[in-house]
Amino acid sequence: MAYLCLLFLPVFAYSQTAPAGMAKIKMGPTEDFEMFYAQFFADSTFQASRIYFPLQGSYMKGTDEFRWKDDEWTMLKTPKDSLDLSIYKSKRKQKSYTVDEKAWSKKEGMLWDRRFALLGNRWFLVYAFERLE
Repeated sequence: MAYLCLLFLPVFAYSQTAPAGMAKIKMGPTEDFEMFYAQFFADSTFQASRIYFPLQGSYMKGTDEFRWKDDEWTMLKTPKDSLDLSIYKSKRKQKSYTVDEKAWSKKEGMLWDRRFALLGNRWFLVYAFERLE
């Protein structure tokens, strides 16, 4: 009996930390990143379900640094592809299970760094850093 309890303990612990969107994962094809990305920036409910809280990283305003909190989350509205390239520079590095993207502007005093990861067959935001001066 003790063996069975130990067997189910990792499943219980994992279920306590999984984001809401993880509950919707069913076996099937892997979600297309570009489709996920478009919906992530267009739909606040979808976005909230696809952030792995506690989100790693932080945001800075001036010299003050803050941790991301799910109850204080403000929807991210700017995908990398919509940046004005005369002001901002950006790059994206895509691998099989992660997508890292960065954008910055020395003129605007802005930097952000995000990581999306494929968990199961769905994409999630798992890291974000943002600095505004």
